[in-house]
Amino acid sequence: MPLVTASNVTMHYGGPDLLKNVSFDIEPGHKIGLIGQNGTGKSTLLKLIIGQIEATAGEIHRQRNLNVAYQAQELVYDPGATVLDEMQKLFAVDVRRQQKLHALEERMANGEDVLAEYERLQHEHEGSGGYEVERKIEQVLTGLGLPEASWTQPIETFSGGERNIIGLARILLQEPDLMLLDEPSNHLDMDGIEWFIQFIRNTRAGVLMVSHNRHMLDATTTEIWELHGRKITRWAGNYSDFARQKAEALALQERQYKSQQRLIKRIQFQARRLMDMANAYDDPGQAKRAKAMLSRIDQMDKVDAPDRSESRFHAQLTGGKRHGHMALEIADLTIGVSSELRVPGSGSNAANSELGTQNPERKLLEAASLEITFGQRVALVGPNGSGKTTLFKAILDHADWENPDIDVIEGPFHIAGRLRTGKSAKIGDYSQIHQHALDESSS
Repeated sequence: MPLVTASNVTMHYGGPDLLKNVSFDIEPGHKIGLIGQNGTGKSTLLKLIIGQIEATAGEIHRQRNLNVAYQAQELVYDPGATVLDEMQKLFAVDVRRQQKLHALEERMANGEDVLAEYERLQHEHEGSGGYEVERKIEQVLTGLGLPEASWTQPIETFSGGERNIIGLARILLQEPDLMLLDEPSNHLDMDGIEWFIQFIRNTRAGVLMVSHNRHMLDATTTEIWELHGRKITRWAGNYSDFARQKAEALALQERQYKSQQRLIKRIQFQARRLMDMANAYDDPGQAKRAKAMLSRIDQMDKVDAPDRSESRFHAQLTGGKRHGHMALEIADLTIGVSSELRVPGSGSNAANSELGTQNPERKLLEAASLEITFGQRVALVGPNGSGKTTLFKAILDHADWENPDIDVIEGPFHIAGRLRTGKSAKIGDYSQIHQHALDESSS
């Protein structure tokens, strides 16, 4: 029996329809990737399924007593709550029972005769899987890349990306019937993504996941839903299977379209000749034949031209006049963390949002050297806390053509070495901070 069934669902917000007569089933245990261009209604579809918004038309039926977990963009939590507080709320009965056991242990240590009550409660706790609670929480938080030292910190001290990870951990610990996930890998590092992939592959829950991470979609999904033109097209297999099938379907459609267009042009040409003859010789029979031929075109099931809009945009980024080939030189650069420790998410230094509590003697970067030339595309990868954002900030704040040598202390960071830009180089940046600073009501 499907977990969720949608029948002829239409959704609009006063303008053109966002979804039009969409129907689908979500079966137990199915792992589905939801893809489509921005603005096609992916997040809207998740909200319709969870019941957060109502469809303009159509029906959505959910299995009775269905447990659905939805990854909201904003984490809702109790003021002052720590990471562990939020995780343990999911197992409130087990946690309270565990607290009672600790209290009984203290009473027994003081000589009170409560052994029978303790054994009864211990048996109950063991039978309900209570001893697994701490192990589960530790496994998920560690797997997603949240350091243990941060688990007892208030959630409000964490960055937006870290809060998203906390929200994802809470969903995974719920063990629901259906998970609705919106870009779950956005703030995970490489190790976190690989752990998350294994979790999704092993879970018995159904999963509907919006993601642009093709590697993750390939590794986890058994079906791809493409949201395009207000409709959902379902493709069997993972993302690579979808890409192959879509390319084959577009190629076939293009052949059929071109073949039909050639036929239409031949018919139109012949009809024009007949009409010319009818006019020249005042022959109603020829005119009737011409009209009959043109009516064949009207009666055809027209093949639409393939829509390749998703691959039409090609940006060519060009700079101004260049002096030399070097865009950025990094030489003997060392970034260390001083004795000043950071509470997760606190402080004004944007670099701190990534680091978490660090060993005060730790070197994030030591005697690093690198040259980037104009036109090169370089990817910087590494686990959370390895210093990627810190390096970016050092480049933005200190890289210079005339004064490249630096030796500064900024908050907990000691930065020393050479950061030289090309003579004509200009640096632009886009960070997680900028994502949340955009006005979503603007075009």
